[in-house]
Amino acid sequence: MGIFGHQMGAHFLYNNKMLPYNRIPKNNWSERTVEIPIVIDFLQEHGQEGSILEVGNVLSHYPDLIEHLPGLAGRHIIDKFEKWPGVINIDLMDVQTRYDVIVCASTVEHIGQKAYGEFQSGDREAPLKAIRKIYDLLKPGGKAIITVPFGRLTDVGWLIQFNSEYLRLLTAKYDIPDTAVSFSFMRKLDTDISFEAPSQLWVQCEERDLADCRFNHPFFLANGLAVIRLNKTDELPALAELPPAELRYETPPGIGNLYYSSFILPRPSDKDGWIRSNQPGFIFFGPYIKLPVQVYRFEVRIEIVGAGHFTLDITSNAANKLLWQKHLFLTSQLQEVIYLHEDEKDVEVRLYKHDMNACAVRVPSIYLAPL
Repeated sequence: MGIFGHQMGAHFLYNNKMLPYNRIPKNNWSERTVEIPIVIDFLQEHGQEGSILEVGNVLSHYPDLIEHLPGLAGRHIIDKFEKWPGVINIDLMDVQTRYDVIVCASTVEHIGQKAYGEFQSGDREAPLKAIRKIYDLLKPGGKAIITVPFGRLTDVGWLIQFNSEYLRLLTAKYDIPDTAVSFSFMRKLDTDISFEAPSQLWVQCEERDLADCRFNHPFFLANGLAVIRLNKTDELPALAELPPAELRYETPPGIGNLYYSSFILPRPSDKDGWIRSNQPGFIFFGPYIKLPVQVYRFEVRIEIVGAGHFTLDITSNAANKLLWQKHLFLTSQLQEVIYLHEDEKDVEVRLYKHDMNACAVRVPSIYLAPL
C-alpha cells in the first residue's frame, strides 16, 4: 500500500498497453520505474532493425529487461562522463553519425546543467538544444523517444523540469516541425517508501493535469513525466544562436519529502511510512538547510492514528529561533506562508510528541519552497 493509501499493481497503462513496472532496484525509486518500460516498448516496435543510438548510459543497467531485444546489442551508447564498457565518452553536440532510432531516458534534462561531471551550469535551454540535436541526428524517417520530468518549470540546478511553455520552444524556437513531434504524459499518484525498489502508482494523463506538478513534491524526484517522440520529416538548417526565451523558472524546494530528505527519525518508519511512539520525544527533525530572505510556502499532511499531543514547528539557528509553530492532536493538512526577513541557517522542521499515549504517525507530504 502507498503512503496515500492506494493499492499498488504490477502493471501500468500507457497508450492503451499494459506495461510492467520496472522493479530492478537501480534508481527505481525514481521515475525510471515507468521510463524504462516505455522506452523498451518503443524499441520493441522500432528498434529491431537499423542503427540505434542511446544518449546517456541507462539501459546497460537493466540487462535482464533488454536481453530479448537483439537489435540493442550493436547500439552505440554515448555518455559524456560515465565510464562503462562499450560507452563512448563524447558530447552529444559533437556527434555526426546518423541513426534510424535514438533513445534517451533520464538524461536530456541534465545536459548543460551542473550534474554528473558538469561543474558549471547557466544554459537553461541546453536540454532543448540537445533534443534538436537528436532530431538532426535521425536519418529521414528515423524515430526517437525522449523522457523528461514535467510540471512547473523548475531550475533544480542539476536538471531542468520542463513545462508546457518550455516544451513548445522545440517547435516555436528550435524549428522542429509540429508534424514531427508528439507528446504523452504520466503522473505519479502514490508510492511506498522502500529504498530498494519501491512500488509506485503512475497513470497516463493530459498535459494540463501536470500544470501544477512540482519536482520533489509530494514524492521524491519527478512527479510528472513527458514522453517526447520524434519522427524525422525534414532536414533543418543550422541552428542560429538566439537569446534565451523569457521564461520564469522556479527554484527547487528546500524540503520535498520526509522520508527521502535529510531528516532525522529517532524511531524508524515501517515500509508504509508509519512511525510508532508510546513516549515523549521527537518524531522527526531536520534537515538543517539554509534559507535566504524570501516568502515561502509550507505544506504538510500529518496522519495520526491513536491519541497524542504534538507540536510542529520550524526553527533555525540550532533551534534557538522559532519561525513558526502549531499544536496538533489529530490528522492535519496544513498550508502556511512563512515570511523570512533575514537569511536563516540550520532550518529544521520538527515534530515533538508530548505524552505517553501510544500512537502512529505518517507524513505523506511535506514541502517547503519559495512562494
